Amino acid sequence: MKMIDKNYMFQLAKRPDRCHKGDFGRVLIIAGSFEMGGAALMAAKSCLYSGAGLVTLATDKENIPVAHASLPEIMGLDYQDSGLLKKAIEKADTVLIGPGLGRTAFAKSLFTCCLQQITQKQKLVIDADALTLLSFMIKRGEDYPLRAAMTVLTPHAKEWERLSGLSLSEQLDKNNQAVYKEIFPSTTYVLVKSHESRLYHDSDPVVHVKIGNPGMAIAGMGDTLSGIVAAFISQKSYLHPTDAVTDAIFLHSYIGDILAQSQYIVLPSRLSELIPETIHHLLSQKI
Repeated sequence: MKMIDKNYMFQLAKRPDRCHKGDFGRVLIIAGSFEMGGAALMAAKSCLYSGAGLVTLATDKENIPVAHASLPEIMGLDYQDSGLLKKAIEKADTVLIGPGLGRTAFAKSLFTCCLQQITQKQKLVIDADALTLLSFMIKRGEDYPLRAAMTVLTPHAKEWERLSGLSLSEQLDKNNQAVYKEIFPSTTYVLVKSHESRLYHDSDPVVHVKIGNPGMAIAGMGDTLSGIVAAFISQKSYLHPTDAVTDAIFLHSYIGDILAQSQYIVLPSRLSELIPETIHHLLSQKI
């Protein structure tokens, strides 16, 4: 087991002098029904602030003006335009799907399209409602092709219960690992979020996160983490994909602990705003 605490050595490399936005990943985020557009915006904000080179948000068309007003750096498209959506998936290095997506028949069609379009050259992050849709597919014996070069699942304990069939009391490392190996390919990473989150991957020791605080128990915190994960796994500087996911988990909780020193609640939007300067601080410590 690998323990992650406040003394963790951040693995992200400094940006080289010669670079362009393509070096830092093109991320497509498929998220946000009209009722839950905020989830999409929080994921897009954290992804952008974490250094993704280009962020595109595929969402309900009513969310796009708000997205452009609050995050002018991102691109937006109507996720009901299947032709545009498929082209956007094709161009992406990483696709994040799920925050605020809903569990309707249309949401399932989006998720199915994503699974079918993703190739072995791309990366995929499945979060929130998309995890529940995936659990339905598993229970019904439907095909759920996870063919991406790397797939990261980010369930909280209840979502993991639906995916794994393990009750909260049964979610021990040995049980989680057994289910992981039974139902997911070795290219999958499973981050089970809780007060002490754990990361599971086929060939690596369990990563046990010992930082974070109760003030982070608030809507939107998982959406924010998924955006950071998507940005980091899109970076080309990581030698091992596990380091990218671990960095994302650490950064998220590290900033949360900073905010909790002076604030009762850690708002996800405030956490995202601290990402660039915190990364700068962590990189400066590596000199």
